Amino acid sequence: MPVTGPRIGLSDRIHLGESATALIGPVDLPDLETVRRNLDAFASFGPATRIALRPDPDGRRWIHDPRRLLDTIEVVDEPADPLDLLVPDGRPNAPMRITLAGRYLRTDHEHGVGEIRFGLLAHQIITGAVSPQDPVMLAQISRRWDGLATAGLRVFGSRPTRVFDVLRSMRETKRTPAGPEFPIDAGAPATTPPPNLGPHTVAVAAMPADALGDLRAWRDATLPGTSLFALVVSGLTRALVRAGITVDDVGTLPVDLRRYLPRGTNPLANFVSGIQLPLRDGNDPARLHDDLTAAVASGCPIVSLARVTALSRAAQLLSPDGRHATMLPPKTPLVFTGIQAHQQLMDSFPWIDRDNSVYVTGTRPAVPNGITLQSATIHDRLLISASFQPELHSPERIREALTAFATDPAGVLHRPG
Repeated sequence: MPVTGPRIGLSDRIHLGESATALIGPVDLPDLETVRRNLDAFASFGPATRIALRPDPDGRRWIHDPRRLLDTIEVVDEPADPLDLLVPDGRPNAPMRITLAGRYLRTDHEHGVGEIRFGLLAHQIITGAVSPQDPVMLAQISRRWDGLATAGLRVFGSRPTRVFDVLRSMRETKRTPAGPEFPIDAGAPATTPPPNLGPHTVAVAAMPADALGDLRAWRDATLPGTSLFALVVSGLTRALVRAGITVDDVGTLPVDLRRYLPRGTNPLANFVSGIQLPLRDGNDPARLHDDLTAAVASGCPIVSLARVTALSRAAQLLSPDGRHATMLPPKTPLVFTGIQAHQQLMDSFPWIDRDNSVYVTGTRPAVPNGITLQSATIHDRLLISASFQPELHSPERIREALTAFATDPAGVLHRPG
């Protein structure tokens, strides 16, 4: 029987009501009954696993509903193009919709339950890559008291004034004028989102191993020490601009806050913070790398998440219907997510075909005219995906940009804008 679980936290409310879709394969998938046993065994440890949570009708508390989870597992034929499984079909995902499609696994879960780390653990349980009763894993997720307050205390406890330094830095980032590479195409911001938007679209491009090797060689020769993530962010920004998409000069780069917690702690709830950094120097990955490193060291992601959750809650309280109006930015906001930090988890899956392996996620952008980009290194290939509304962005232009960077990443970064 369903059991009432914990209250829905503020950080979870930011994503409540949105779905997060993921596709992984080709992998050696267990049969349906084994998948059901794995999930049932994991869910039996209660709401802390979050694997079987769904929001109650009032949106106040989580309901732990393992039976409903097991009843939504479906088995379909493997499609000729596995990326077809990423097409949203509008069906409910309570608590999580699981599709076994030959050698491919597709999941669709309530984004309010958790993000990438939660999804990867669910995939490990389903595929049998990790035992649903693994004591190390269960010990990590049982420390529910370790969250934003713990992270903040560990970073700012010895010098609380650092919070004000971080807030001042965040304000200065937004005030800095845009450079010439990102011309301002103003237009007044809309007061409401465009009506009748359909499902979002996910475009995918794969950077082959030789191109990824060329990119790393170019980085080592010209920008030693710069992270692959900074190269991807800079390169995709330039590729989108060249494809005719006017992007905002400040982008959002998510940071996993688990780095600020005691070692061995893994809250499965949403524990990622988006920090905003200038993209106007998209041709300078080293500058972006340094900005990101400095922001992480300062504790900026902790303050950013606390600020966003507080503002989101205030907007709900002040709005008569509990919601707040969506404002459309005049230029396209970009959100970048990299899974490189979870590479050890990626390597644990029972992969079958290394040369054609995929791990792709898709989520509806936070604002209608935004573009969410994800990168993941799978067996020496770099998978890049973009989620966007096709009514607001040309799929051809976005695919052109992804393909240009995936085909010749060093060339995109090396050529002047």
